[in-house]
Amino acid sequence: MKNFALLFLVFAVIVTVMPFVADATIEKSDVLTVSVCFSDGRIKDIELEDYVLRVLAAREDEVTELEAKKAFAVAARSIGMYFATFGCKHAGFDCCDSGDCCIELSPSNSASEGTQNAVRETNGQYLETDKAPALALFSLCASSGTVQSDEFAYLVPVASGERCEKHKTEKSFTDAELLSLFPEAKEEMKFYAVYGENNKLSFAIFNGRQINGDLIASAFGLKSVEITFEEVEGGIKAVSYGVGHGIGLDLCNAEKLARDGMYYKKILEIYFPRLNLKVI
Repeated sequence: MKNFALLFLVFAVIVTVMPFVADATIEKSDVLTVSVCFSDGRIKDIELEDYVLRVLAAREDEVTELEAKKAFAVAARSIGMYFATFGCKHAGFDCCDSGDCCIELSPSNSASEGTQNAVRETNGQYLETDKAPALALFSLCASSGTVQSDEFAYLVPVASGERCEKHKTEKSFTDAELLSLFPEAKEEMKFYAVYGENNKLSFAIFNGRQINGDLIASAFGLKSVEITFEEVEGGIKAVSYGVGHGIGLDLCNAEKLARDGMYYKKILEIYFPRLNLKVI
């Protein structure tokens, strides 16, 4: 009789505990992944936190302050979740590892201890809009400030207050070189530049031909559309400030804010005021 009672007790414990074990197993295995096509053609599902680590590792030398890294990690996690939910611009996988197309990635084992800490200390935190992950874009340096996104209204312009001299590029062009770049323009290369928010070049008029700022930056081999022009003998000098599209989180200014003692959540509030910080 005692043996039967003991067996009944063991059976009752197993029946009671098993649902919790099963739930825990399901929860543990239900890990969000991002399908990535790498430059060598491999398509691989990587866990979200590993994706975040790879994004930060690609900017290891440019983002060094812990609070800036944390803000970057939250933005990168939001992007990873967005890609996993809505995709980027590819069929058959969520995104690629090219910075010219989707987001640049580096091997996760190249991430510094500080980067690993930033990812770990913000684990699961992301930015949300309308109950969905937001495409919380970033650029290396927006110089005078970020610009409005035509596609995503929640990515608003933010002024940084001053031009970034750290990311400054100068290039000079003769009239002949300008004509080769813009052959439809007339030979007398007079120009008129029109600027938008935060000193970004909207377009320039070269003797009656209107040329968009991004086309000028690309033709000149400059890294941003924050460009000033100076007439020099026989041509012009173009000076650009910043690196990247200038939308979303400005990593360079985030570094400055972090050095000044700003907490990462405040940095996120500045650059993503219309988004809500959530935890998976």
